[in-house]
Amino acid sequence: MNKPDVGDIMELHTSLRKVYPVAMQSICYRGITYMPTQKFVNRNIRKLTKLGKASLAVTLPIDLVAKLGWREKQKVVVIAKGKHLIIKDWKK
Repeated sequence: MNKPDVGDIMELHTSLRKVYPVAMQSICYRGITYMPTQKFVNRNIRKLTKLGKASLAVTLPIDLVAKLGWREKQKVVVIAKGKHLIIKDWKK
C-alpha cells in the first residue's frame, strides 16, 4: 500500500473540517499532530518576533508549509516587492 502524500492528507483534513468544524482543528504532518493556538479563522495572522539584535522572525502556518512540501531548515529566499515580502524556495 502506498503512503498518502501531504497533499492527500491536507485535502482529507480540509474536507473533514467542513463537516466537523469544531473537532477538526488539528493537523497531522509527518506523523506529528499539531494543535492550533489560535482560532482557525486567524491562523494566517502572525506576529514578528525579535531574534537576536538585528533580526526578526515570523512563524509559518504548518498547513501551508506542508502544502508546499517544505521541510525544517530548508533554505528560502525573502524578496521585498513594494510593501510585501515574498518567500520562495531557494534553488541552486
